[in-house]
Amino acid sequence: MKELSEHHELWTVAEFATYLRVTVGAARAMIRRSQVPTKAVVRIGRRIRLKSGEIRRWVDQRAA
Repeated sequence: MKELSEHHELWTVAEFATYLRVTVGAARAMIRRSQVPTKAVVRIGRRIRLKSGEIRRWVDQRAA
C-alpha cells in the first residue's frame, strides 16, 4: 500500500491543537466557527480530521 504524503496526512483535533499551541476546546471552537478553511476539514461521521497540508498552508498565509 502506498504511504500517504505529508500533504494528505489527516490530523485529529488534538494534533491540530498541538500544532497551533491552543487547547483542544479552542481548536474545536475555531472549527465550529468556520475560522479554519473548510477545505481543510474532513468529517467522518461525528469525527473531525484536518488535512495537515492545508492547515500548514493556512498558517503560513496568516503569518505573512
